[in-house]
Amino acid sequence: MFDYLAEELQKMFKDHDYTSIIKLAHKELNQEISNIDKKNYYFVLAKAHYFLGENKQAFENIKEAIEILELHQFPQKEVFDVKIEYAKILRRIGEKNQSMEIYSKLLELHESSLNDDTRAIIYHNLANLHMEQGNFEESKKLFQMALSIDQIYKNEEGQAHTFSSLGGLHFYLGEYDEAINYYFKSLNLRKQTKDILGEATVSLNLGSIYANQLNEELANEFLIKAEDVFKEIDHEKGIHSVLNTRARLNYSLKKYDQVIINLEYLETKEKEDITRAHISLIGIFAEALIKEKQIIKTRNMINLGIDGIHRLTQGKFVEMLPDYGKLKQMLSQVAVVQNKLDEALEILNELEEIGDEIKDKRSLIAIYHSKAQIYLRLGNHKQATAFAEQGRDLAVKYKDSAIVELLDLLFEIYLLQGDYRECIKVLKNISRYVQVKNKQRYSLILRTFHLLENIKLKNIKDEFSVLLNFSEIERSLHILQETLHNILNFSSTEKKEEILEQMSVRIKKDTKEINSENEDEPPLEDVINVLSTDSKKLGELSLIDLLTLLDSIFFSIKYEYISKKYLQKINWAEKLPVDFQFIIKQKQLVLIELLQRNLNPVNVASGNQLLEQKFNQMFTRMSVKITEFQDKISEENLLILLYLISSIVINT
Repeated sequence: MFDYLAEELQKMFKDHDYTSIIKLAHKELNQEISNIDKKNYYFVLAKAHYFLGENKQAFENIKEAIEILELHQFPQKEVFDVKIEYAKILRRIGEKNQSMEIYSKLLELHESSLNDDTRAIIYHNLANLHMEQGNFEESKKLFQMALSIDQIYKNEEGQAHTFSSLGGLHFYLGEYDEAINYYFKSLNLRKQTKDILGEATVSLNLGSIYANQLNEELANEFLIKAEDVFKEIDHEKGIHSVLNTRARLNYSLKKYDQVIINLEYLETKEKEDITRAHISLIGIFAEALIKEKQIIKTRNMINLGIDGIHRLTQGKFVEMLPDYGKLKQMLSQVAVVQNKLDEALEILNELEEIGDEIKDKRSLIAIYHSKAQIYLRLGNHKQATAFAEQGRDLAVKYKDSAIVELLDLLFEIYLLQGDYRECIKVLKNISRYVQVKNKQRYSLILRTFHLLENIKLKNIKDEFSVLLNFSEIERSLHILQETLHNILNFSSTEKKEEILEQMSVRIKKDTKEINSENEDEPPLEDVINVLSTDSKKLGELSLIDLLTLLDSIFFSIKYEYISKKYLQKINWAEKLPVDFQFIIKQKQLVLIELLQRNLNPVNVASGNQLLEQKFNQMFTRMSVKITEFQDKISEENLLILLYLISSIVINT
């Protein structure tokens, strides 16, 4: 501690009684006191406000202390202390270059006169600055230099600070295990030195790590410890930091009502109170309010954030463009919800101009997407299509994840226009960008059936009232059954041949390379014979492996590598897990019908011939067994089956 300060002040600092320090200092500064005492009281005021996170007051008081230093002579140690505190406060308010310049000059001009304790503090603070500027190796080196000095002199307080900062560095780099290790080292030392504020700060940092890992239980354990101390010493910034961390955790867990509770303190802020750190929190708060449909509050918070950005950047909001753009984008969403579509378009036009100026293509994708949605709502399909296509083209060029959403929007526009040919093109494009196990596959399947509903093929048109009572799965399968029946029943012989050929080509295209030339691999007949007799080996295969194997058998028969009996006589279903059985059986039936077409074209004839009958029977059986089917099959395996079938529909 600073031995030149009054004992009363030293005790207050040790007890973290910053409110009493501030009261005492103001009381003394209203008296006639010496320049030495004035400097000291401004100095302690700056430190107390700094510890409480009150940066503006800290800066004002340290400037007063600096002015007194420049007019009078003081011991060198006191000069160093004030300048180090000044540099710390400058860093806190964002003046990082000026802060680094002060530390560098102290080392350069006073290297020989700095004691080891002061040198360790400067190394530590410089390390923090380098870390914030992305110079991680230099930061680590300086932290280790500070730590070495503190360990030589057994300075536990200094070691605790440096361990905590090393934890912060590894936290920033995403190296959570290392960060946790350093934080616990710091926590143990702070307990030994009875540094309750430091203990609370480290607990807050540990809570933040566990929140990032979505470990709600551990996050709350440490956040509660931190919050209790912050409340005890009336540390408003610490209390808000706990609430902010909880808000980010709850936002990740989609507990939007809790986010609102965590951040409701922001509603009491004026634009003059808003810091850069508040802006991202306002964004989270506004998003949670939108989710909870609290639209008026959302607009108020967004406007507070935008006003704060204008004040912080003195109107040059480009300095905080990502935050400004995000808030403006949300404001356009609020305007849409409030049916203020002209206002929404005006906001988006402003953002489009900025995006064009700074060539931010990814922002433009989001803007075009939003404008297309608004024009669709206004019934202006031409403009909606134009902006959706602009967004789609940019998303494809820059491999942006919004591509599927934009294609989905185009599908909706084309569907409303009755342009089913374009709908099919869009569905084909969507299928390129989503994975088999991805939930988006299920959306793709439902879009397929949505399209078929709108086309209103014969025998579906009059059944809409019945379909409305079905579940999505039941409706999809029912429509599919009728669709395939109609595709075959109302097509010419030539069209039937073309459809079935496309089916087999599609299946062949989706199948992995078969009949490998690798001599080490057993012949396909041997693989089938082993699986047919060994249920254990059969049960070890995944559903995708089984479906691929069936395709391999199909093409091997087609190209006369093996006998057709291997497909017709296989009876695997009873040996498989329950939720595989139905899929494998249906896949096998589809392949047998395709095989029939490939080997016996004569069977494809006009009228009610074998092929149409068997397809119709197959899907009739599917419809009859649908209740049993839904009970026994997992959602993931249902997805695979529906995708196999919808792929055929899309490509025919």
